[in-house]
Amino acid sequence: MTTIPNSQTERNTYIGGSDVGAILGLSPYKSAYDVWKEKVSPPQEQEVLTEPMQWGIEMEDAILGKYLKTIKASETPIKQFSAQDDTYPFLRGHIDAYFPEQKKVIEIKRVYSKKGWGQEGSDEIPAHYLTQVAWYTMLTEAECADIVMFCKLSDKSTVYTYQRNEALEASLKKKMVEFWKNHVEPQVPPPYQTQKDLIALFYPKEQSVSATPEVIETLQKMKELKEQIGAAEEQYEQLKCEVMNFMKESTLLVDGTLTPICTWKAMAPRNIVDLEKLKKDGLYETYTKKTQPARQFSIK
Repeated sequence: MTTIPNSQTERNTYIGGSDVGAILGLSPYKSAYDVWKEKVSPPQEQEVLTEPMQWGIEMEDAILGKYLKTIKASETPIKQFSAQDDTYPFLRGHIDAYFPEQKKVIEIKRVYSKKGWGQEGSDEIPAHYLTQVAWYTMLTEAECADIVMFCKLSDKSTVYTYQRNEALEASLKKKMVEFWKNHVEPQVPPPYQTQKDLIALFYPKEQSVSATPEVIETLQKMKELKEQIGAAEEQYEQLKCEVMNFMKESTLLVDGTLTPICTWKAMAPRNIVDLEKLKKDGLYETYTKKTQPARQFSIK
């Protein structure tokens, strides 16, 4: 392991821990194409530390401090540093905290929901976080990692533990080196993972392309599925009306054990912008702007 100055301003020069899950198609936040675009784009100006960002940093410090008190740590961890692979300097990781003597990585996660998180003490955590901590143990050669998850809704911390899996880490390293060599260095985009990737990759040109028999078959299947969806939605609305008619003025429907199974409540009124008044007052044009052109997919 090589330690280097901690910097977030050169993210286009390396693959970091949060990039790994995205490149593998596991991240709910970005795709492999998003990561590739970031790496091949010119360096961004240093990000200004906003007040919410500062609060987030201080919150993570507080979560780490509470964790250290809970485990009664006898060793002072190294906080906020970056590590890089000795062979491939473009493989790096930003580590929240690390116990050198115990060879343990500490990763802080602040989440809104416990979805994807399993039993306390296990390594049952969302896949993109699991690959991230595996990445950090690979870079630091740590034996394990504690993931301190703070749920904002429950206002509680839960600790999960990942025991080093060298087979997993070797696989991650191989795939990330391939991504860098095959896509970043030659500036060749990776295969698309999302519709958003396709839109970014292929800006429309006024031209036609002849469909292959395979594409025609695919379109036919799409038409059939669309008809099935339409029929199902119509049936759903009919069934919904039957239930609503049964409930009448009632807002809650319960089963035989008085367990709620359905609600039909009045929604709170919401504020809307009076576009006609804005146009009449001559303000509409002042406060509107054109969006970026988008492609609309339509089956004939």
